[in-house]
Amino acid sequence: MIDQVKKHVEGCGGETQLVTIGSEDGRIENFSQDKVKPETERLQSIDAAARHILGVTIGIFNSEEQFDILLKDTCKPLYKLAKIADKPKTEGQK
Repeated sequence: MIDQVKKHVEGCGGETQLVTIGSEDGRIENFSQDKVKPETERLQSIDAAARHILGVTIGIFNSEEQFDILLKDTCKPLYKLAKIADKPKTEGQK
């Protein structure tokens, strides 16, 4: 949202400085422009993919299978953009 304001509101711009306060622990964290920019780009890519999914879904399909194939292909970029936590290691795994 900050980028949209900076892009479309006259007089707004410059580097983005972001500070968060954790809701559970009250921890304060600063994020520099170097950290904000890549995350902003990732979120913009996710937004573009979501808009593409919406556009695909609006169409008329000959079958559910046709829709499934198209939706799977459309969603593939999201796997590269998602932040997926590592699975916890179980006993016996290295």
